[in-house]
Amino acid sequence: MISPRSSLVIIGGSGTGSTLIVSASPEEMTPADSTQATPPFQMETSHADQTAATLRDQLKGLVHDLELCWSEERVILTGQCPSYHAKQMVSAAARQLVDGKHICNQICVER
Repeated sequence: MISPRSSLVIIGGSGTGSTLIVSASPEEMTPADSTQATPPFQMETSHADQTAATLRDQLKGLVHDLELCWSEERVILTGQCPSYHAKQMVSAAARQLVDGKHICNQICVER
């Protein structure tokens, strides 16, 4: 189970493609499963943290519970926002920060 208070949660780990979930909330880092090893791609983790922090600064509370789920080929955005315009703004901001990865916006619009 993913803690909503964690800023870096490692899930997966089997096979070649590990998946990272990076929360945009500035909380301490917590592993999802203590039996899993630290990922061998520390530069990706650092970039993921920096991207989440940059999005948090740009959006200034527009999206609640914003998380970025990273894999080798895509970034999945999750969270809640008040309008479809806000959802589009998150996609546009993420697209500028993430090079060469497909962005899947699964942010829920709550009215």
